[in-house]
Order: sequence, then C-alpha cells, then structure tokens
Amino acid sequence: TVTMAPPPGSGGCFFIGANGTANQAGISFITVDGINCACNIDGGTTNCINSAATIGSNGLNNNITLKNLEIKDAYLNGILMGGSFNSMINLKIHDVGIIANNHAHGLYIAGTDSLIERVEVYNILDAYSIQVYNVAGGVHRNVVRNSYFHGGQKGVIIASGDDNVFVNNIVTNTTGPGI
Repeated sequence: TVTMAPPPGSGGCFFIGANGTANQAGISFITVDGINCACNIDGGTTNCINSAATIGSNGLNNNITLKNLEIKDAYLNGILMGGSFNSMINLKIHDVGIIANNHAHGLYIAGTDSLIERVEVYNILDAYSIQVYNVAGGVHRNVVRNSYFHGGQKGVIIASGDDNVFVNNIVTNTTGPGI
C-alpha cells in the first residue's frame, strides 16, 4: 500500500476530475492521509476547503472506482463524491472532522447512480459518517450496502434524492442520531 500525504499547507490532497472531467478511472491500494490538507486558522476562524479525497465535485465525472483505500486524518470530509456511476468498494474512512464545523462528513455523496459497498467509517469527529445530499438536488439511485458505520458524532443521513437504497448496513455507537 502506498501512502499519499501532501506537504504541510498544501492546497489539496487527492483529486480526481475536480475541475474538469474524468471518466473510467480506477484507484486501488492507497492510503490518503489528509492531515496536511489546507486549512487556514487565523484569529480563531478556521476555513477548511478541502476533503481528503475529492471525486468529481463538479458533477462531470463518471465511472470512477475507488477500491481497497484508506482515507484518514481529514480536516473536512473524508471523501466528497459527485458525478455518476462511481463505485467505492472496501474502503476504510476514519478520523475525519478534525476542525469542527458541522460539515465534516466521513463520506459525502453528492452524485447519482453510485455504489458504496463494504465501507467502514468510524471516528467521525464532527458530522455524519455518510451524508447523501446535494443542495442542487439530483442525488438519485445511489446504493449503500454491506457497510459498517460506528463510533462517530452522527450516523447516516439520506437528505435528498429519489430511489436511494440503504441496505444491510450497521450503524452503531454514535453520540448523535443514528439514521
């Protein structure tokens, strides 16, 4: 396994198609350490703009597969995923939300027609283990299955979209709401 960690103060961590289009990409056996992703702390104000991993945040990226990854130590989201027909399989996401702003989710799904399977999310310090939501709408037909969400601030929220499926998952040991 290869560990990717940007230098201190870096403008970002791990982006796939964040500012353009990416299609048919596959990433496996990498640890993404977000501890050095850019956060500005000035006079008590914290501005964190980057997730440890950003997949198609502009919605133009399709068929991206993340498999056998570990995402850790993120100030904001562990993974922010937009686009469609993406897959996240056998991931471990933990120690996310180092700076509390109620928006630092383990996994933030803002796209459509994607599969999240055999994902373990834990020790989310600030917000939800997984959030399925997009302020613009269009978060439809995502499947979250056979996953384990535990030991975090909040459990799971599916806040928008139609025909999203959440099946055969375990949500336990959260200090806030479960599902």
